[in-house]
Amino acid sequence: LLRTAKTRADVLALLGAALDRRDLARPALQAYEASLALVNSPAVKADYEDLKARKGFRVIDHTVEADTSAPRICAQFSEDLVNT
Repeated sequence: LLRTAKTRADVLALLGAALDRRDLARPALQAYEASLALVNSPAVKADYEDLKARKGFRVIDHTVEADTSAPRICAQFSEDLVNT
């Protein structure tokens, strides 16, 4: 059993690293976030920020149609948006 917050945080950080190596960015980010919620580790924070910069939710492409009577922009995101 994982009895201390430090131990749980370490295991979650290891899980995050393993998921990142398997190219499962979203679950890896969630594992890192859970680890950081338990213990604020500079090393884990650096790994989290690196992964978020490489694979986090972001705009990956866009087009602009400004020459019409109703200008519009189309943005393509790195992940699907949640339907609400």
